[in-house]
Amino acid sequence: MKKSIFKLLLISTVITLSLAATTTQASSLSQQVTTATVLPQPRTLNAFTLTDSTNQPFTNQNLSGHWTFLFFGFTQCGSICPTTMASLKQIYANLQADKQKLPQVVFISLDPERDTLPIIHQYVTGFDPSFQGATGSQKELTLLTQQLSVLYMKVKDPSPTAVATDYQIDHSGALLLINPKGALAAVFSMPHDPSQIAKDYTKIVG
Repeated sequence: MKKSIFKLLLISTVITLSLAATTTQASSLSQQVTTATVLPQPRTLNAFTLTDSTNQPFTNQNLSGHWTFLFFGFTQCGSICPTTMASLKQIYANLQADKQKLPQVVFISLDPERDTLPIIHQYVTGFDPSFQGATGSQKELTLLTQQLSVLYMKVKDPSPTAVATDYQIDHSGALLLINPKGALAAVFSMPHDPSQIAKDYTKIVG
């Protein structure tokens, strides 16, 4: 019995020290970076199922084993989306120039009604051939965005001549950094500075 209690105390101590080390590391990173908000404890994501732009399933498994930049938007977005995607292209170029480990870049459309998979594929690869796109049902999108604290809302055109497809989507423009365990590790809020984000990314991934 005493041995069992000792083992439990030992395991508890190890877990406590591990969590303290993780929190300390995140706090240290927060002081080093300039554009990122590093989470004290990475946020694990519940299971989700989307479809990528090549018509293959896109799930939690697609976020495992590598760092990933996620960005939520829609292809008919007038300013935030093209500007952010261009920033991601520049971030990628900066990392390549510095011979850094390249992240996966994924654009997730919040507009499955109008953004078909071919449209999403053409959109993302227009910025960089290696960029990926995905979308899903509104139920799955809501499930994922709520976990990541991504806000969005469909705004219909008030014009009396507007049709059902005449609408915009108001959404947040943050870049989300997912770690190799598939958990949210850091958030890059707008405005995005590609050069500085590349530097902060390098510090975060170590």
